[in-house]
Amino acid sequence: MQEDANEVVRCDMRDGIAWLAINRPDKLNALSSTVLITMRQWVRSKLNEDEAVRVIVIKGVGKAFSVGYDIAEEVAAGIEYPEDWHDALTRNVDLSMSVWASHKPTIAAVDGWCLAGACELAMACDMIVATDRSQFGEPEIRFGSGPVTILMPFLIGQKKTNELLLTGDMIPPRKPSGSA
Repeated sequence: MQEDANEVVRCDMRDGIAWLAINRPDKLNALSSTVLITMRQWVRSKLNEDEAVRVIVIKGVGKAFSVGYDIAEEVAAGIEYPEDWHDALTRNVDLSMSVWASHKPTIAAVDGWCLAGACELAMACDMIVATDRSQFGEPEIRFGSGPVTILMPFLIGQKKTNELLLTGDMIPPRKPSGSA
């Protein structure tokens, strides 16, 4: 069943801020191909070109930022072999790199789970603002999957990246320096 792009990704404009929301709360905002393609179009074409947009905030609707790739979609598509992953991984990397390359400031507003491909998406933003209940990680490593971690070593260092990728552990948000 094809998803409605206008339903699974929503964009609200308020006072120069584009609030780009992943709207699949029943699936903990899993990143379907429709979500990935639609968000990339929003960032690359619409928001970057709109002079009224001063900042782009990416968030999830409900109790998770996103749990990463939509595994159910991958199973339904019959993705089994490494070469089958090419298109799916290309869509995710294209979105992350579109956010990374945006000439507008980008913020990931994270509440709840921020896992796998969603973790990479959040890292592509200029800033991550997270609630205390947020959890970041690449848990797919525990199931034999190799995560896409283009940005992680540059942002958190190679040693911490190795730890996360070898254990599949989660990390909580860190408090800003100077806060209680």
